[in-house]
Amino acid sequence: MAIKIGLVGLTQSGKTTIFNALTGKSIKTGAYGAQSEDHIATISVPDERIDYLTNVYKPKKVTYAQVDFTDIGGQALSGQDRESGKESLSLKNLRQVDALAQVIRLFEDDSVLHPEGDIDTVRDVAKINDDLVIADMMTIEKRLEKLQLNIKKMGKAGSSLDEKEMEILKRLQIVLDEGKFISEVELNADERKLIKGFCFLTQKPCIYIANIGENEVGSAPSDQLSKLAKYAEDHKIPWLAICGKMEMEIMELPEEERADYLKGLGVDTPGRVKLIQAAYKACHYISFLTAGEDEVRAWTIANGDLAPEAAGTIHTDFQQGFIRAEVCNYKDFVECGGMAGAKQKNRVRLEGKEYVVQDGDIINFRFNV
Repeated sequence: MAIKIGLVGLTQSGKTTIFNALTGKSIKTGAYGAQSEDHIATISVPDERIDYLTNVYKPKKVTYAQVDFTDIGGQALSGQDRESGKESLSLKNLRQVDALAQVIRLFEDDSVLHPEGDIDTVRDVAKINDDLVIADMMTIEKRLEKLQLNIKKMGKAGSSLDEKEMEILKRLQIVLDEGKFISEVELNADERKLIKGFCFLTQKPCIYIANIGENEVGSAPSDQLSKLAKYAEDHKIPWLAICGKMEMEIMELPEEERADYLKGLGVDTPGRVKLIQAAYKACHYISFLTAGEDEVRAWTIANGDLAPEAAGTIHTDFQQGFIRAEVCNYKDFVECGGMAGAKQKNRVRLEGKEYVVQDGDIINFRFNV
């Protein structure tokens, strides 16, 4: 499966510049007015493990994990949508992502006016957060109205599930009324399952992207960046700083020149790699690997998935007929000089249905259908 990341932020925050830097696209940016449509692109996740295994096996096919980036229109959470009572296509797209990446403007540019008049990172985060809260409040209000009609029509008979859903939604409504996120509410497994279909925005993992200016690359953090970092740490939100303009321009260079250019600027890790790593961690995702002469591939699963569930990401037959998994972690593979060496040093294990797959496991599934 591809992990889905939605970019949100105020207009003129540089969301589309960041999108271009992450994906290599060339969507128009700058002082061209508010973005009116969403941009969507899929990229392969850079993975040194896949590169290494490819050199070892020389496979016919190489498949990296995938990430879908969605650059949400700047007016997606606007008052117009709230007044109409209808969700825009942008909001519907946003509800389908796994994680939200809030782009917060820190760069100075007189040709690109800030919608609030000046740069204030904490204020801008709070404004987007308020809009996310309001969007979820609207969803709950509409659903409660429908539930009340259902219960009134049905009476007591057969309405227990509706009443349970109403009780949960009213609890969430109180939290949202206080300006808090649904992610702060403790829910049991049954309650999470009952509200899963709503895809609440304030229940999704969030990452802050500080879109810094070129003058800030390699420099000490500015006051605004320090304020954002403290706010993020106080709220336990992962954050990273990216110079969208610079990294967008670097993405226009030939691929073989990009790494050296970044290092020359004092940037060890590209912004897109930092964001993908943060998103995997925030969403509790990991990757296991399969390797052979036919294909070397990375598979994305939830951290904590058992071996049969991991097998099911390849094919449902693998999960249904699961017998056992032959497992060698990537680090052991490298340390032992390959699979043959790992077997000689007893680093290859046969695991059963209760095995919890670890990040970087190279797995060969045995199954019978």
